[in-house]
Amino acid sequence: MEAVKEVIDQAAALVKRFEEFRATRYWDVNGWAIGYGTHMENPPVRISREEAEKLMRQHLESLHSRLRREIKGDLKPHQWAAILSWAYNVGVGNALRSKLLRYVKEGKLDLASQQFDRWVYVKGQIQPGLVRRRAIERAVFEGREVHSGD
Repeated sequence: MEAVKEVIDQAAALVKRFEEFRATRYWDVNGWAIGYGTHMENPPVRISREEAEKLMRQHLESLHSRLRREIKGDLKPHQWAAILSWAYNVGVGNALRSKLLRYVKEGKLDLASQQFDRWVYVKGQIQPGLVRRRAIERAVFEGREVHSGD
């Protein structure tokens, strides 16, 4: 159980690094979101940081549970954290259909790592923020040290 908490803690730190806190709900390319980019069908109009943190962690725990059923091999906490941060951003449906997850399931972690770089587009356009996010998620997945300025 402690390993899951460690994974969620690491994933939450990654998510908060890239998702700006927004106290009021907003619409983005994936629908309604609130807090730290948590997507919901009908989010509250306003949320506190504490509520947003709790909501984000619940979503990460749900993602972990769902993806754990798909991934039978053992991953290190930092690998799970990177995958959860990525899946939180791209959505579980996209994650489940991805080559990245397929390679993880096949134990081809080097190939899986390379796939992070492909998830940098929104509506066919490369997004600099996603390029940076994926580079850091890939580095975390690979176990490389990531500094706060990266």
